Amino acid sequence: MVDQVFIEDIISRVIPPLLVAIGGGLVAYVRKMQKVHDDLCKKVEMLQKTMIVLAKTIDSQVKRDHPDSTTELDELVRDLLSKD
Repeated sequence: MVDQVFIEDIISRVIPPLLVAIGGGLVAYVRKMQKVHDDLCKKVEMLQKTMIVLAKTIDSQVKRDHPDSTTELDELVRDLLSKD
């Protein structure tokens, strides 16, 4: 009987802090993953904008050097990037 009371006492003192620690760890992990996700989204958006700017630059140079050419690289890049 004493052993059962002793075990119940230990369990009642150990389980709540353990659950709080596990919950805190999970919250910290989710916050870290959210930050990584936000950083990646920002970088992808910057890369997409860079691709559009480069396509416009290349397109204007091609039109300047070859006026009879009808490449629309900037529109093509926008179409490709808008397809999610």
